[in-house]
Amino acid sequence: MSEQNDLLTRFKAAMVLSGAGDALGYKNQEWEYCKSGPTIHQQLQELGGLDNITATPPGWPVSDDTVMHIAIGEETAVWAEHSLCFTALASGKTDKEAMLLEIAAKYKECMKDMEGRKPGPTSILGTDLLQPDKPGGYIIPFNPTGTGCGAAMRSMCIGLRYSTPEDLDDLIMYSIESGRMTHNHPTGYLGSLASALFTSYAAQLKPLPSWGRDLISTLSNAWNYVESAGRDVAENKAAWDYFTEKWKWYLEQRVPSWGRDLISTLSKAWNYVESAGRDVAENKAAWDYFTEKWKWYLEQRGIQDGVSAPKFPESYGVAERDKIYETFSIDGWAGRSGHDAPMIAYDALMAAGTDWKDLCSRSMFHAGDSDSTGVIAACCYGAMYGFQGVPPCNYTHLEYRSRLEDIAVKKYLFLTSSPFTHSIDGWAGRSGHDAPMIAYDALMAAGTDWKDLCSRSMFHAGDSDSTGVIAACCYGAMYGFQGVPPCNYTQLEYRSRLEDIAVKLYTLSQNKSS
Repeated sequence: MSEQNDLLTRFKAAMVLSGAGDALGYKNQEWEYCKSGPTIHQQLQELGGLDNITATPPGWPVSDDTVMHIAIGEETAVWAEHSLCFTALASGKTDKEAMLLEIAAKYKECMKDMEGRKPGPTSILGTDLLQPDKPGGYIIPFNPTGTGCGAAMRSMCIGLRYSTPEDLDDLIMYSIESGRMTHNHPTGYLGSLASALFTSYAAQLKPLPSWGRDLISTLSNAWNYVESAGRDVAENKAAWDYFTEKWKWYLEQRVPSWGRDLISTLSKAWNYVESAGRDVAENKAAWDYFTEKWKWYLEQRGIQDGVSAPKFPESYGVAERDKIYETFSIDGWAGRSGHDAPMIAYDALMAAGTDWKDLCSRSMFHAGDSDSTGVIAACCYGAMYGFQGVPPCNYTHLEYRSRLEDIAVKKYLFLTSSPFTHSIDGWAGRSGHDAPMIAYDALMAAGTDWKDLCSRSMFHAGDSDSTGVIAACCYGAMYGFQGVPPCNYTQLEYRSRLEDIAVKLYTLSQNKSS
């Protein structure tokens, strides 16, 4: 397989497996709200294991995570495909504002497809406030309670669109702005940054140990943006440190470089938020939680240097992960927030390696927001390993598969055509900081083992679909469909839409390198 075709496969796998991670972690509402990882794993075995799960409706639909991921994926893919050429010029809007208003319109439109998909209250409220037909209509008020993982679970495709180091500023800006259209709080929208950043790292095949470290270093850039944007600066500043400290703590517990690199990116994220000049004081006040939580996570895994191997607890089985993922969260619902949905996905990726089943166990089958962590982890897995080790049944009939693949191809072609443990409330993975944290943890632990990733990021007692969607997307971006049972995605709901997004992104990246 040529290098370019391999990258296209990984883009497709990132988008399709994000949907698989969501559907598996969600299980038509049953597992997202199950508070016992062992119970989920027992039910999984009673169903015959991952090799026998055909992820397709009615039993295995995708949740709101994938519907909103497709909304932003299709818009960014089409927008890039047309090179921002006529919409902005015809309306007199800047390229940035025109694109953000189109994303806002897509968010509102996708709310018509939420029957049985359980969108969160913050996503519903934020979308209702959007006015995409008016100038600045993508801006909503600062929300002191907007700490959920709703922004983190849908931003991975931005990492495919902006998947080179030179694209970092655009990745920061679009992930923050698309995130705070509904979750206008640092712990919420920095989760969007984390999931997009991790998927970008996955597509680059960047060593996992550096992800957390570089996230932390990126947060200062994120703050600079938030402050310059000039919106809710005081409120954001007051809430800012939690995310950073939580991730610093986590990195002490684990190791790979994605977490370290996330930390290093947060300074750039702040630079953007500050320069945007919206809610700067409010953002500044709330900023540190995300950074501190991620620093905490990196400390937990011993990967602050981005080089060392992750250190996992000696006893880190299904039941133990339920309890540990809770420590990532704000409120005890693991993966429910912006910081811990990508954190759980990252954890699963590190632990599972190239074992898809282990990745599923860690990122999709847990007691938290398992579809949100699963969609992130599976996307990164696909970006790194393609479909390696993934049972075809896990994705062949996935809902919206063709749309996901189309997005992937368009983003791929755009890329290659260019130069170059603690929840807030005890619900692990329910917040912006711990959804990506749980996903990251699962990625490191599972490696290329899809089933282990699922166990760690999707099948736990937290917000398992949110952590699962992040972990699975990163898995796909790294490994493609390697080790993933086809039944997990071949009949996936919206598989065609997910693949369509992937194909469009691939096409765009090809044009970019021409």
